[in-house]
Formats: sequence, structure tokens, C-alpha cells
Amino acid sequence: LVNLLCAHTRRFQFSRRKIGLLLVHAGLILLLGGFFLSEVLRTESQMRIEVGESKNYAEDSARNELVVLDVTNPDQDKVVAVPQAVLERGGEIRPAGLPFALRVKHYLPNSQPAGPMSGDAAKIQAGNGLGQRLLFTAAPPAARMDDENKPVALIEVVAGQKVIGDWTVSTWLTKRPWSSLLQEQFGQLLGAAVGAPQSFTWAGRLYQIALRPVRYYKPFTLTLLEFKHDVYPGTDIPSNFSSRVHLTDPVRGEDRDVVILMNSPLRYGGDAYYQSKFEPGDMVTILEVVHNPAAITPYIACLLMAAGL
Repeated sequence: LVNLLCAHTRRFQFSRRKIGLLLVHAGLILLLGGFFLSEVLRTESQMRIEVGESKNYAEDSARNELVVLDVTNPDQDKVVAVPQAVLERGGEIRPAGLPFALRVKHYLPNSQPAGPMSGDAAKIQAGNGLGQRLLFTAAPPAARMDDENKPVALIEVVAGQKVIGDWTVSTWLTKRPWSSLLQEQFGQLLGAAVGAPQSFTWAGRLYQIALRPVRYYKPFTLTLLEFKHDVYPGTDIPSNFSSRVHLTDPVRGEDRDVVILMNSPLRYGGDAYYQSKFEPGDMVTILEVVHNPAAITPYIACLLMAAGL
């Protein structure tokens, strides 16, 4: 790109005969620039919906956040989110909007569950919530394509000089299928459902604390009406699967059913909703949500190069 710009500035002289060459070069530059913008601006997330359930947010499988929710008002939650990068630095965090501070006592970028009788050293144990009985130890960073890091943190809530308590937060507890796996292995030990909110009360208000995937909220809702899963005869290999959803957007006046197929995504609100995968039982669909403001640049670039040629 620098070489082309220098050449056009110093050596080339503009003329009608060179318009085609300029258009081809401009298209090539836009194509490469569009790829760069896509890498910087694109976000990919997933929307997991059960049949009959409505969702207005997607979750980022690669990024997590610590959230403290004020759930005192049953009609509306007040959410304060702390990025995972802040947890990694440790220390004391004083988020705006909370009457207390959050102190990161321990943080593990990847972890594995451990029972109280296991011989692992350096186990993380909390004084409140599920972390009293469910312990975690450090694990090597995830290296397989079908695996991901499952961070865990021990968070102490402090108001002035008073320690309210500490809780273990992890995507093990909030993200499927890890929470389901924990429930199967440690459900009897825990005596409580994994994924249930960990809560505490302070100054007459009820709070919940969790480490969960970053959420991207939408100004509309999708309700899963039906999921279909077809397989090739004599096998369990999917030949086709689709979701029929109901789109409700009071701002734009949208109230209609949409069928999302494997090769026919729903494009709405600047996002593309692809039929990605599903869970056994054919009652849960997982949509891949792609937001890419630079998605149109390859088309413009190809038109420029075609016109130049």
C-alpha cells in the first residue's frame, strides 16, 4: 500500500487512459483495508434459545465479565459490569454505582473443579455460596480448538472497613455446558443447583454476583417457536436443521415469524443470525450472531476492480 501510494504520488501522472488502473488499485486497497476493519470491528457471539423462550441478548464466547446485579426491584435489574482484563490485574475495584468495593483475592485464567477431599494444592475456596463446597484449582491454558479457558476468581466484597463476604465466581457456574457437567458430577455434594444465583444483602438491597460471558443487548427479542432437525437416512449426521423464531421490535413495528436455515441467515439490525448448532433433544437452538460494520467493503472493492478491468 505504501509502495502504491508513493508510486502514484511521485511517478504516475493522471490521465484518462489510466482510470482503469487507478480503479483496480483502489479496489485492491479497499479490499485489504476492509479485511483489516473486519478483524478490528467484527464481533461474534451466540444466542442460545430454548423452545418457548425469548432472548434479547447474545453472549460472547471469547470474553467474560464480572457482574454485580441489584435485583431488589423485581421488575428491573441494575447491572454493573467489570471487564475480565480488570480482574486479571487483581487488587481492589471500585465500580461506579456500587456502595461497596470488590477485592480480587485470587484469579485463575483457567481452572478445573476439585472436591474438598482432593489432594490438589492451592485450592480456591470461598466463605459463601457454592464456593464453600466446590473448590477450584489451576489448569493449563486451553489448547484444543473445541475447548476454552474457564476462569475463576475469588471476590471479596468490602464496604469501608467491613468485609461483607467472599464468593467464588467462574464460567463453570454460569455457562453451559460446563454448569450442566458440574451439576452431574458435584450436584449431590453441593446440595444446590449449579447456575443458581449467588446473592447477598447489603444496606437493605439484594445483590447477585457472577462471572459470565459478555452480553450484547438488542433492542428487540427473538422467541423460538420451533426447531427442526433432519438427518441423512440411516445415520445421525445432520442434513438440515432450522429454527422458526418470532421477531418482536416495538421500535420498528416488527412482529413476524422468521425461519432461519443453515444457509439462510436472518439479517436484522446490522447483525446476521446464522443457524449454528443445537443441543440434544431438539429443544434448544444456538444462533451465531455476527456484527460486522465493514461487511460491505468487499462488494464495493470487487465492483471497483471489475469496473477498472
